[in-house]
Amino acid sequence: MKNIISPSYSRDPFFIYGTTETKIFESKCDKCGSKIELLIDEIIHDSYSWKQKYNDDEINQLKEYYNIGYIGKSHDGGSPAIIKYECRNCNSLYYLYFGVKEPANSVYVITLQAITLIE
Repeated sequence: MKNIISPSYSRDPFFIYGTTETKIFESKCDKCGSKIELLIDEIIHDSYSWKQKYNDDEINQLKEYYNIGYIGKSHDGGSPAIIKYECRNCNSLYYLYFGVKEPANSVYVITLQAITLIE
């Protein structure tokens, strides 16, 4: 695996739910430059359920790779959301790792923690 963007304890959030009209996370594929797009709602949902998408070995590998500790918090102190994404153009596979905080009921602060190319 190769980090395109590495986890950070101090990165600013890219999205605060309710204070902006943006409802899509966007980036670019490192291999072909095509758009990577995720709905914000998918990221929020995955912060509660990402472990259900992977087997125990994958979960342990991801937690170790991203240094997600025993308590299970993301680098920004929120809940991790790790989404496997396939580029629609060149089929490159990525893990997109986000931190999701909910400082008030239904108010979400989302920080991109890592984009990792699966090689």
